[in-house]
Amino acid sequence: MVTEGVPGRVTVAGYPASSRGRTPPRPANVSFPPSQRKGAPPPPLDAHVERLVTLWRSVVHAPARRVGIALALATFLCGAHVARLGTGTARVAAAASLVVVIAIDVALRVRRERALRDLTRVLRSVVMRADRVAGERALRALALVEKTRVDRTAGSVELASLHLSRVVGGVSEARLRKAAETVARRLQLVAVCASMAALLAVALGPFRLIEGLDVLVARDRVAPLPFTYLDDVQVEIHPPDYLREKDRRVAGLMQADAPFGSLVTVRGRPAHAGRRLVLRGGDVEVPFVDDGKGGVTARWPLGASITLQVAAKHGDVWIEQGEPLPIRSIPDQSPVVKVDKAPRVVKLMEESEIPVVYVATDDHGLREVDLVLRAGGQEERRILSKLDGETRSDSGGTTLRSGDRFLRGTYLPVEVTVEAKDNDPLTGPKWGRSEAITLVPPAIGEPEALRYEALVSARDALVDLLAYRVTAKVPKDPKAAKEHALDEEKRLLAATSAVETALVGRFGTLRIPSRLSTFAAGQLRKLREATKEEKSSATPASHEKSVKASEGAALAIDSAVRGMGTRDAAAAAKRLSRVASDAADGLQQAASRVDVARGRQRADAALSVIEPSGKAIARLGTLGEDLGAIVAGDLRRIRRALAANDLVHAELAARDLATRLAKPVPSFMGGGRGGGAEGGGGGAPQPGDEPPDDAGDSFDAEEQALQEIAREHAGNIEDVQQALHDAAGEGGESLLDEARKRAAAVRELAEKLPRSGEGEGAKSPSETAQAEAERMAEALERGDLRDAAEAGQRAEKALEDAKKNAPGDDDGDAPSTLSRMQKKAAARAAREAEGKLSPEVRWTEEALEKMKKRMQEHAKLGEAAEREGRLSDRTKGLEQRGRGKEGAMSDTTSELLKRAEQRMQDAARSLKKGDAEKALEEQREAQRMLEMAKQAGEEQPSSEGDGPDGKGDPSGPLPIPKAEEHKGPDEFRRRVQEGMGKGLTPSLKDSVRRYTERLLR
Repeated sequence: MVTEGVPGRVTVAGYPASSRGRTPPRPANVSFPPSQRKGAPPPPLDAHVERLVTLWRSVVHAPARRVGIALALATFLCGAHVARLGTGTARVAAAASLVVVIAIDVALRVRRERALRDLTRVLRSVVMRADRVAGERALRALALVEKTRVDRTAGSVELASLHLSRVVGGVSEARLRKAAETVARRLQLVAVCASMAALLAVALGPFRLIEGLDVLVARDRVAPLPFTYLDDVQVEIHPPDYLREKDRRVAGLMQADAPFGSLVTVRGRPAHAGRRLVLRGGDVEVPFVDDGKGGVTARWPLGASITLQVAAKHGDVWIEQGEPLPIRSIPDQSPVVKVDKAPRVVKLMEESEIPVVYVATDDHGLREVDLVLRAGGQEERRILSKLDGETRSDSGGTTLRSGDRFLRGTYLPVEVTVEAKDNDPLTGPKWGRSEAITLVPPAIGEPEALRYEALVSARDALVDLLAYRVTAKVPKDPKAAKEHALDEEKRLLAATSAVETALVGRFGTLRIPSRLSTFAAGQLRKLREATKEEKSSATPASHEKSVKASEGAALAIDSAVRGMGTRDAAAAAKRLSRVASDAADGLQQAASRVDVARGRQRADAALSVIEPSGKAIARLGTLGEDLGAIVAGDLRRIRRALAANDLVHAELAARDLATRLAKPVPSFMGGGRGGGAEGGGGGAPQPGDEPPDDAGDSFDAEEQALQEIAREHAGNIEDVQQALHDAAGEGGESLLDEARKRAAAVRELAEKLPRSGEGEGAKSPSETAQAEAERMAEALERGDLRDAAEAGQRAEKALEDAKKNAPGDDDGDAPSTLSRMQKKAAARAAREAEGKLSPEVRWTEEALEKMKKRMQEHAKLGEAAEREGRLSDRTKGLEQRGRGKEGAMSDTTSELLKRAEQRMQDAARSLKKGDAEKALEEQREAQRMLEMAKQAGEEQPSSEGDGPDGKGDPSGPLPIPKAEEHKGPDEFRRRVQEGMGKGLTPSLKDSVRRYTERLLR
């Protein structure tokens, strides 16, 4: 029967009439009209439908399940091959295809189950496949049931339902089974095809399939399962070339140590063909390449420590070997530098020389060793050693002196270190630094104060001598007078010793100025001469002269000392002004809040120097005391402002101090604020600026006269050189050009002479001739005809000796036939060379004579001879005035002037004869003596200097031997030229020969 339900819808045995819309709940008791069998009620409709569905399922369900499994398996295996490509797209596609296949299978199952529960779908999908006619009748019957349910006028619902039940029940089971078997066969065919595809995916490569699955489930681009891809693995480590170490091998993949920058080579035999193998370290990879021997090779430049992995690259995914290769990188260490007695602190006032002895070592090699000086923000490097990069240890040293330029230019402690640079070309050279030697410079003005005090003590000794002589009376008794003279001599010796001790002393970085030293030496000489005269005569007149000499010496030294003290105080104040400016800049930096710590540190460092420096300047005479008091006062102002944390007013006080010290004028003359002259103030002379007595004026005049003579003499030398050049050129450059052309011919001639000697250790005449010929060529090139002629004459003599050494046919002295042949060849070459050399020598001699004649006729040469004579007379007069009683010249200067005067006279005579080349040599020697006389003041007087016997100053320069007294220089010249000319290639011989000639000129 038909149940009541939703209008317009018929539900039979729980099967909805339409597959669309919601299925109403199944009624509890559903009955159908009786069956069509006669005499019995017809079975219900749901029984007929259940029978058909059960039959259909029994035949079709199993093949359908096999199709789903086969398709999923085939998709899974094929997806593994796709995933093996390793790209993100391939992996996503493989996973997505498997999910889609499974989802479709599940969807189809659900759809089939739903279709078998829908009456309309059952009729369409099951009944019509078995019996189309019956299926169509059943669908018409179902439509009639639905129509009668809606429209009662269309007929009876019960009759329509009965008709539907009879039509469905009349469907043949045989036909239905046959249709189900047909569907099952088709599904079975699909399952077989899918299974074949799965088998094909496996047959393509089981390992490839496993790799694909491994790639499919990779995380962070690394597959979870490792596999062996490389057999017979060998690892070779090649250290960087600059280390000069041998290669070494590591068996298999195991931990190894290697220097930074090594080249790690991994070799092996591929276990699986067709794989893209790489050597991986982190995210960086190096591909393996075929080595041509059936293996593969990868090279990895080693940086930091790393763990390498052999891996197969599939797209973006690595499948690793499983055995890592950890390599520990050993970096190139920085050089180790050790300095003797470091670290330590050295006060430059106590040690004038600081030895710096170092030992530098490196694990591989050194390139450079530097001495580094640092003070505040300043730094200076000085190369101590340049190395080849292969030396692993270097030692040496240097000496820093307190007068060093860098030390004198700073007021802060100086940090001295030795730094060594290694030869690392990979990461760049590294520097190793030693412990520091800290040099503490003296306070500004401290050396000057010590020097000033030493000279004041020497002046006091002269004043004591003067006081004794003024108060002492000369006894009338001759014997007592002589005793009195001896007593004065002893006192003089004590006073002069005190002065000379001060003159030769060192005061930190300073010594007594050469000008003052020379001036004091002259005063002491006059004092000794007066004492010597008093000792010899012992009369009141001689005693009065000695008193005047003592008074003059004391006044002169006092005036010089006071002048030096004033100048030193002014100079020290100006230097201290820069320190005060630095302190002000530091305070300004701290006040601006830009870098407070750095600014305060800079200011504190400068203030720590100002205080002791002000005390030192206060010891430098009257001006020093005034400036020292100013420094102390302003320093108190700065301290008060800093105590109140008033950085602005502290800066102003420091600026005021710097401005005041920049113009070191005495306070009673305006204190530098009234525009007075620097160091003098208001145009008034400073006390003690220059020696005011006659001795001081004489000293200045002598110094000025000496400088004038030296300047004029240098000009006269230039005139002689120009005259010589004009005469050689004959109005042009003809003679010099011809000499250069002949020099080339002589040099070519020298090259053809044999170099082998008569025996080992002996020099043959041919080699001597060759050396002299080359010397002649060099002289011709530079236009020195005199030297060229002399060298040519020596070459001719050597060639004559070579000809004489030729053996005869019956000469039994020759030790062998080969030796005789060599001697004959040398003699033959000597004869040929002599024939070519003699014309060159004759031309040179003639050219030299022509040049001498021209020089004699040259107007400039005569003028130069006259000037040289006048300069000689002026030099002699200057020397006599300096040695006189009113002079203040030292014995060293006087001796040098004597020698210069003699050389000038010789040069004047040579110029008159026309021998300009010889005159030039003598003039140059005279000029050298004049320059030495100008600098003679730098030679400090000895404590055993001029004594009462009047013998000269033994501290002067040693006498220079004259050429006629010693022939060694010529021999030395020849030895140097011959030694440097041995073993040279023809391309270098000329250059070395010219260099040697210029070196020995």
